[in-house]
Amino acid sequence: MPFIGLGLYQADANPWTVQLVKLAVKEGYRLFDTAQIYGNEYETGKGLKASRIPRQQLFITTKVYTTAGERSQVLRSFGESLHQLMVDYIDLYLIHAPQGGHVLEAYHTLLELQSQGRIHSVGVSNFDVQHLEAIRRSGRPLPAVNRIELHQFTQQRPIVDYCRRYGIALMAYSPLTRGSALNDPFIIQLASKYRCTPAQISLR
Repeated sequence: MPFIGLGLYQADANPWTVQLVKLAVKEGYRLFDTAQIYGNEYETGKGLKASRIPRQQLFITTKVYTTAGERSQVLRSFGESLHQLMVDYIDLYLIHAPQGGHVLEAYHTLLELQSQGRIHSVGVSNFDVQHLEAIRRSGRPLPAVNRIELHQFTQQRPIVDYCRRYGIALMAYSPLTRGSALNDPFIIQLASKYRCTPAQISLR
């Protein structure tokens, strides 16, 4: 999994998003994080197709909501994501959030898809300790990744410690706090001290 990726949350379903994805590929991005609920999987896929980068060099992440948690609904959502993204497998497929009441059923379905080679890695998003413990107690393999909001102002130490303990990789979203960290006086002071940018300080 690449160290840095492009998150497509709040990217509208329009030609600008296609151009954004193409530009990101040109600048060296290889990880792209979208979701069915974002409504921009098609634009993401179109931008990636237009970039002409070999599929195996890309790392595509998308997500299913557990309100679509029954097996048939998860399979349908997964098929729709493949179609919209114009790919035949997903590198990392996540349960978007632990809400919805069908978490374990959805998770088991993702494991089935992984066993078929249609998903390379199974993960979760916005899961706390109690949610991961429910998976662990069920006897199923723990997810490869937990995607959470993680930055200097939201450190979430209990879940970070849990994931480290059980070998679950963390994927941080909003690491630049949607831009507010770049104007924080303390971050700016540190950046000046270490002769780097506020963004570099935030990501480290």
